[in-house]
Amino acid sequence: MSLITRNWQHHNHVTNVLLTHLQTLPTDVLTLQASWGGMSIRDHLEHLIYDVLHWLSHVEPIAGSDPAEDIAGLQKQLEDAHTCLFAAVNRAPTDAPTLPHMTNEQLLMHMLIHESHHRAQVLDILKTHNLPLPYAEAYWGLWRS
Repeated sequence: MSLITRNWQHHNHVTNVLLTHLQTLPTDVLTLQASWGGMSIRDHLEHLIYDVLHWLSHVEPIAGSDPAEDIAGLQKQLEDAHTCLFAAVNRAPTDAPTLPHMTNEQLLMHMLIHESHHRAQVLDILKTHNLPLPYAEAYWGLWRS
């Protein structure tokens, strides 16, 4: 397994830990924002989904859907988008990418970095509102192994 594949799997695991954790919090958690305003938790999650779908649309036709109403639905939409993107990147020729990246692996790195930024924003919102964070070992354990 390549380093990028392993990192992509770890990245998706950490995202799922966060989304599963959010489901344990009060239902209005999606509406919370940082103290200075900006995007709500829902906005961050929807942005992640639609950003993956945007890049995926460069590779193959996709069907859009309305954002889910709850965290479990958003989690499923993001998982499905990640699965489709990873499969499409693995099917696409590596020497002639159809994306505006030099290589297909660079697209996955772009997504990993971009989504990590938004995950951190969600964690910051939780801290701002004195809400519990995901259990650190569940969140970071794979990166240490």
